[in-house]
Amino acid sequence: MHQYQQEELHRRIMIRLRTLRREHGYTQEQLAALLHISKSKVSEFENGKIPRIEDLIGYCDLFGVDMETLLSDEKEQEQISGTYDEEEIRLLEDYRECPEYAQELIQVLLEHYGQRHGKYIHGRMRI
Repeated sequence: MHQYQQEELHRRIMIRLRTLRREHGYTQEQLAALLHISKSKVSEFENGKIPRIEDLIGYCDLFGVDMETLLSDEKEQEQISGTYDEEEIRLLEDYRECPEYAQELIQVLLEHYGQRHGKYIHGRMRI
């Protein structure tokens, strides 16, 4: 697998795991307890670290999806399209194209905004 393909797979897994957790209304702590893993592992998975196969199977079992659904770019795009409007999708795509330092600046800006407007709980924006 080429490095680009591997990075794309990591990105798909990261987004899909986060999306599934949010769709089911779990916090990272709640999900960690259900999967019998640490909260830091859930956070790592949602930030790009690839889970072990056993962990992926746990996600599949908990959320009632198969591995193909979990890893499929087509399914991810269907999910994103159903959840976000065109402008939000464009912004997300632009964000993904930014270098890491720019993404970090965007995150700092959002955190600052969220804190000033009471939209942050435990360092994460309310959804």
